[in-house]
Amino acid sequence: MTLTRPGRTFGELATEEFAPVKQYLAPWLEDETITLLVGPKGSGKSWVAMGVAQALASGSRLGRWHTINKTKVLYVEAEMPSRIISARLNQLDVSADTQALGGDITVLSCDDFKERCVPNLSDPDNHQFWADMMFNYNVVIFDNLLNCARRLSGKDDEEAMWKRVAGFLKPLRAKGKAFVIVHHTGKSGSQLGTSIKENDVDNIIILTPEQNRKTAGFGCDVRFDKARALEYPDNAPFYLDYSPNEAGRYLWTESSQGERLRRKISELKFKGMSEREIAEFLGISFVVVKQSLRGGGND
Repeated sequence: MTLTRPGRTFGELATEEFAPVKQYLAPWLEDETITLLVGPKGSGKSWVAMGVAQALASGSRLGRWHTINKTKVLYVEAEMPSRIISARLNQLDVSADTQALGGDITVLSCDDFKERCVPNLSDPDNHQFWADMMFNYNVVIFDNLLNCARRLSGKDDEEAMWKRVAGFLKPLRAKGKAFVIVHHTGKSGSQLGTSIKENDVDNIIILTPEQNRKTAGFGCDVRFDKARALEYPDNAPFYLDYSPNEAGRYLWTESSQGERLRRKISELKFKGMSEREIAEFLGISFVVVKQSLRGGGND
């Protein structure tokens, strides 16, 4: 390693002027960041990731997250074939800017390569390809890590793969790039692989799917497991829903977890369940149910 300066005192560092941070999707997506978007199968990770891309390109919102600076996005879809990606893009709400899905989002998928897979992000031989591909984009979304970064040999493990990926992405982050990486959780709900990833990223967003949903679309609880630059209420958990309206158009909506719980309690009460049955069904305290039905409770 080459030292470029001998260090700074606390006083020098405290008074140093830095270039302003460029925010893309407030409050969490800004330049020089790496974010993991994590959840189990069926939690809506890819839908949320596509929603992030659409919001950035159109200057719109995704739930309580809102675009500060529109930007071009490179979306690397390493799992789904193009026909499924196309169907999903056509379902996205693009009311804010119908041109947003034209030139401002570039999708790179397995179908774009002869080998039917994207170049291995963990292979140093492919890093120049990726650097060239990402050159004109401020935000790059990888969906998902397991399909983008693969073993180089039978002795390779996920920790070694991630070290190569992080070693490639971190210098690009330092130059202003922002990365969003979709990642799976295991059966226990924890991230697949080791915790070494947590030390290399700036944000970890956990999606927990709504259980036993009987309507179109999906819903998930959203919480920050790590948010290096956020404080309450920006890092407060919330519920994100993606459902069709009466006209059949899919829209993103969000609410606090408290609001969602109160609505669910009211729905079950309307269906004829007693307060104790509701508490047992939802796995919550009878007192919470009682307070909610009487207009109490907090978010």
